[in-house]
Amino acid sequence: MYTVQELIAMKRTFVIEECCIIMEGAQRNVTRVKEENEEENNFVGSAARLRQFSPST
Repeated sequence: MYTVQELIAMKRTFVIEECCIIMEGAQRNVTRVKEENEEENNFVGSAARLRQFSPST
């Protein structure tokens, strides 16, 4: 049998590890979103530049 303190200590390290895994996953998702946003911004920027050069009707 474990003492209450040992169980709490084990639970705490488990929760911390779980949080780290979740954070790593979130970090990957954020990076992916950032890349998608950059692609989108490049596309929007190109469209805006094309609009500048095209004669206004």
